[in-house]
Amino acid sequence: MAIKRHESQAYADVASVQAETLVPDPNDVISIESLQRSYNWIEASILAEDGTYVIKQASIATGRWIASHATNVYNGTAAVLPIALDNGQQTTEIITVTGVTLANANIVLPSVTATGDVFVTSASVVADDTVQVVVYNNSGVTISITALSVQVHEL
Repeated sequence: MAIKRHESQAYADVASVQAETLVPDPNDVISIESLQRSYNWIEASILAEDGTYVIKQASIATGRWIASHATNVYNGTAAVLPIALDNGQQTTEIITVTGVTLANANIVLPSVTATGDVFVTSASVVADDTVQVVVYNNSGVTISITALSVQVHEL
């Protein structure tokens, strides 16, 4: 029978986490005292380990410990508004977000205000200082996107 965590576990340093043999479960949380950060287990992650925000446990191929708070937060807004969108049509918008880098792990949080129902099908950093957002109109009528912005959390 496998040993399981029943509470957040504290480690002294990154090397202790990397050497851990206990298999993490979804939603496990740990802290690393030397970095003064908390980490969540993301079982499907294959992000490259950086030793600060992304930690790979040596005994496990897929899954990473990801820092649970962002170090930098960047904001950007679409330059051309409003955007008219017929039913069933999508638009790909490029938003300049100064400071964002493609090399870092990022979480992109889009915000859309429209005159009908829309669905954000993707939002990602595609180059340094550049975020791409794809919005699909599923409202049944022609709509107008009146506000489109993103907040990017760098991990």
